[in-house]
Amino acid sequence: MTADLTEAISGLDLINLHWDDRGAELSVSFEGPLKRPFSPDEPDHDHVRLRLSFTGVSEFRVRGWSHIPIDSATVTQTADGVEATFTGPATSAEVTARSVELLAVSTFRLAAP
Repeated sequence: MTADLTEAISGLDLINLHWDDRGAELSVSFEGPLKRPFSPDEPDHDHVRLRLSFTGVSEFRVRGWSHIPIDSATVTQTADGVEATFTGPATSAEVTARSVELLAVSTFRLAAP
């Protein structure tokens, strides 16, 4: 499952990290060009937005954050749960959690510049 999540977020931009310390949860949102395995909600949609939810977070580190797109995003299964890293030229974030779930997927049409 984690290999599928890594594939799903590969090539997408990290747009949001939201920490909820009440439940030790982290939401991570991505968006970018529409690709498999996702299909458009409407025929003219060409981009996807998705959100991962990490629960039972035991470690969360952000060493840098930037609007510049990330180069790498991985989600790896471990004996105790999952580990994820999101890195780029000016972004470095790591999370260790009990579990991760793909919660939301929506598609949209990118507005013309």
